[in-house]
Amino acid sequence: MDATDRQGQAHRAGLFKTAPKKHSIGRHRSKRAIARLQKGKISANSLNVQKRNALNKTERRQRLSQIRANKSAKLTEKRRLEGDAPFLVTVVSLDNSRPAQQIVQFFSKADAESKAFESGQSAVCHLNVPRFRARFSFLCPSTFQSVLDSVRASDLLLLIWPLGVECLLSAQERLLAALLAQGLPTTINAISEMPKSGKLRETARKQLDKVMKNWHTEHKSHVYDLDTAGDALKILRQMSTGKKSTTNLQGQRPYLVVENVQLDEEHETNSPNCTLKVSGFLRGAPLSVNKLVHLPGWGDFQLARIDRILEPCPMKTANDKQKRTPPSERHWTRKLCRIRWKPNRHGQVKRKSKKTNVSRKVPKGTSEYQANWLIDDSDGTDENDEDESEEAEEEEREDEEMGESEDGKADDEQSILSAGEESEMDAGNDGDDGADEAARERFRQQRENLQWPDEVETPRDISARERFQRYRGLKSFRTSPWDPKENLPHDYARIYKFVDFKRTRKLAFAEAQEAFKTNATDEFAHPGTYVTLHIANMPRRILDFVGPSSPPLVVYGLLRHEHRMTVLNIVLQKHQFGSNAVIKSKDRLIFQVGCRRFAASPLFSQNTNGQKFKLERFMPSQGAFCATLFAPVTYPPTNVTVFLAHNSQPAELVAYGILLNANPDRIVLKRTVLSGHPYKVNKRTAVVRYMFYNREDIEWFKPVELYTHEGRRGRIKQPLGTHGLVKCVFDQPLSVQDSVLMNLYKRVFPKWDYDDRLEGTNATSSDGRNSHFEEEEEKRGERGGKTVTFLEKMIIE
Repeated sequence: MDATDRQGQAHRAGLFKTAPKKHSIGRHRSKRAIARLQKGKISANSLNVQKRNALNKTERRQRLSQIRANKSAKLTEKRRLEGDAPFLVTVVSLDNSRPAQQIVQFFSKADAESKAFESGQSAVCHLNVPRFRARFSFLCPSTFQSVLDSVRASDLLLLIWPLGVECLLSAQERLLAALLAQGLPTTINAISEMPKSGKLRETARKQLDKVMKNWHTEHKSHVYDLDTAGDALKILRQMSTGKKSTTNLQGQRPYLVVENVQLDEEHETNSPNCTLKVSGFLRGAPLSVNKLVHLPGWGDFQLARIDRILEPCPMKTANDKQKRTPPSERHWTRKLCRIRWKPNRHGQVKRKSKKTNVSRKVPKGTSEYQANWLIDDSDGTDENDEDESEEAEEEEREDEEMGESEDGKADDEQSILSAGEESEMDAGNDGDDGADEAARERFRQQRENLQWPDEVETPRDISARERFQRYRGLKSFRTSPWDPKENLPHDYARIYKFVDFKRTRKLAFAEAQEAFKTNATDEFAHPGTYVTLHIANMPRRILDFVGPSSPPLVVYGLLRHEHRMTVLNIVLQKHQFGSNAVIKSKDRLIFQVGCRRFAASPLFSQNTNGQKFKLERFMPSQGAFCATLFAPVTYPPTNVTVFLAHNSQPAELVAYGILLNANPDRIVLKRTVLSGHPYKVNKRTAVVRYMFYNREDIEWFKPVELYTHEGRRGRIKQPLGTHGLVKCVFDQPLSVQDSVLMNLYKRVFPKWDYDDRLEGTNATSSDGRNSHFEEEEEKRGERGGKTVTFLEKMIIE
């Protein structure tokens, strides 16, 4: 080693290095004085190097063996709790040349030892593969809504991608967008007829990546070939042994995909309702007979009993017809038989047959809270609907005022439409002239609201103090107080409020997990078993929607309090590939919140911090916003998708998001802006016109603060004359080109039009209205407005 290498290398101390002497200052201090001086700080020497656990080879091997055994025990316990139900696979084929039913038949013929079982009433096809010691249940939905319902309850999703296409069809793009918005289980991608040549295969792979460009990264990691029986077995092995990720909906509640539907003949009556027996494999969590169940599109129902029956597709059968001894091979006489058969008078022999199916009857008693929320449609029909009618008239009046105000403000800007705007309007409306004209009017109102937000023209036929009597001014939108219990509508007496929603959610999930620890009793049915649910008071017309070609029927078990009505707040974002239709606040939409699918008219508001939130008159095209509506309790985290349904067209995805909370105290304020023009300006003083038209209105709104577009702040000093001129004083000099504005606020509430009976009906027309609920509102009549408070039984701790 030369001199230069020695200079560049640092000296390393040896074993005999002596440590330097410590400082002698402060060595005689007490421990309390040292702790007071350190103030909780840790010496740097204790953080340098962690203490190494030096293990020898045998100890390391034992440690790895223990870790492996613990993981195996956890996996075994998880499989025991989840049961031995077949893997539920939804097959969605985007390739028109390979239908989903053909793919399932290809899987069933891939292995000679596999055995397929088909159900006559449902579209579920069972497949037992002894080679992998696994069972599969395949669903092949054909419609948009049936695909979403099937994927929501499935363990696996098998996607068959097309080959040789530049891009997907618009319907396929909408389907994939809706699937990503609602959440996906473990996804397996496959493709058929892939070229064998290396160069052609690489070209086809690049083309496929172009088609899958909008697909999520974690769901397009690997694409399997599906051309030979070996490829099919490879996919079956991956589905049976691969890691499966469950959604929040599948892990929180029990659910059952219906395979067989029958009427209960014991409770057969002539009423429109009946007791329905549905059979299938129970998945998810244990199901209690005392809890309610929910059928998407039909509503909530009670369970009469739960029967455990034999599986239609057992892996190991004790009664195998192929293994039976034929009658010709029986060599025994009656003398050797211990059982004596005595013939009757007709010469026939009577035997006592054993019953193979043993049914366990469950008590019909229901818990107290199930009947806690039962509302008669006739209750409160003639009490207070006046607020809703006044609000409807007020909204129509405001729309007219906004239209008149914009005609007076900018006639030239209204008469000019860019080519891009016209193309968007024409592309989003392909219907008749009336629907196209309504869409154009909505588009014009949305554009005016973006240019002059919340501005309305003061009416001349009615005084402003009467027109805006429900409004009030706020010194500060962020800090000014607003009582959440003030002037509540009558509908708030029909909902429930939670004192601590997070604690209630925690207790509901803990109760669901505690059911796993219980043994098989008369109350609970554990997942993995094939059961028959006796659902009481089911509408008889549900039998018309059951069949091999019908959408799958899924039964979900509800958690504690999930049948009670409350106010849900949902954070949404408009989908970029969704509908281009203009959606106003309180338009009727279809919501998929967890397992529930219902129609409601939400309020759109800003998703900001604070206790008060400004109403959005139209659904924002960018950014997150909050939708407030009446709906049953649902616990987050829950994915939410929103659809817009037309009369003659399928539902279109318009927004997606997550559930925020269930809080009726969320204050949504509707802002109305009164505008005026500076008539005469003298530095900080100005005479404003067109804001009011009589002296009494000026005196009424005198305490409200004024502001301008350029940031000036001011107040009303005094009225001038009797025709609405007002003298105002501002903090800075005012410009003649500026506008004087006044903000007024009013709290608004969502409409009570929740409907979960969506079977075979469209909830929304092209203009955002629903004739069924308009008739229901007319039947309810006008009711007087009242201030409603929560009853003690409505507040859940």
